[in-house]
Amino acid sequence: MSLSVKPEDGEAVLFGKAVNELQSEVVVADDEVTGTLKYVNGYVEE
Repeated sequence: MSLSVKPEDGEAVLFGKAVNELQSEVVVADDEVTGTLKYVNGYVEE
């Protein structure tokens, strides 16, 4: 199985938030994903 991914621009809006508000330093390389997913106070699934 193969999976192709690409990063979103930091200013792109996903789920009502800018990408850079949700994550930082996310890197997808080969079979490894590293970085930080930020906790957002009061953020709930819609």
